[in-house]
Amino acid sequence: MAELGSGTVVPKHTMSDWLERHDLTAELCKNLLGRISVPDKPASVSGHHPVDTAPDEIWQACGAILRAHVPGLSDAVAVALVKVRVDFQIPPTRYQEAFTLNDDGQGLPYAYIPWEGQIKDVLALTHEFGHVVQIIASAEHEVPPATREVCAFLSEAWACADLAQEAFPWAPDLVAFEALRVFRTMTVEAKLLAEALPYPECAYDYAWNYPLAQALVLGQGLSQTPSDLVQLFGGRMPLAGLIKR
Repeated sequence: MAELGSGTVVPKHTMSDWLERHDLTAELCKNLLGRISVPDKPASVSGHHPVDTAPDEIWQACGAILRAHVPGLSDAVAVALVKVRVDFQIPPTRYQEAFTLNDDGQGLPYAYIPWEGQIKDVLALTHEFGHVVQIIASAEHEVPPATREVCAFLSEAWACADLAQEAFPWAPDLVAFEALRVFRTMTVEAKLLAEALPYPECAYDYAWNYPLAQALVLGQGLSQTPSDLVQLFGGRMPLAGLIKR
């Protein structure tokens, strides 16, 4: 435990804490990472390619896509489209990275997506949409971070694949840019997690959540039946149960 002044005690978060929160073991994570078949590095594409579609239109498209994949989340999607505040800073101001907060002070999530009209912004939007729907769907359930990232990566994957079927001229660049992001997650960030697993007292790194979540989304054990996905987004599907399938 790390101590601050006035007798305040702040917990020291470690690998052991992270595994316990997700009801996982180091061996289970190691086995999952070991099953990953990392593809060759995809062709490079810039995240700065221009996008001429308004972010609000893409946000609405993400809603239609997620609803089509998981009809049982239609109510949560409707809230995300109609009631949730989404802040597209144009141009970005204080914060350069997108993020989502659980509560905007009125019981709804808040999404911040700095928008410069580029491919990287579209990818961030598809990811944050998944976070928003997960927060709404899970309501009072506490959802561990790796599970939250599974939901966000699913939203991202579905949106990139389905937007590529539309007439958006920037869609091929989006698909290529997502492939680069996945490759980095399954190489650089997966290596960070693998190297940390043997050390239960090493300091927690949020980046550990990404390769674990991405491996599941890539098909390494994640059941994607509609009912299971509703349970997953609702925070009622233990991650350990998904990995063991």
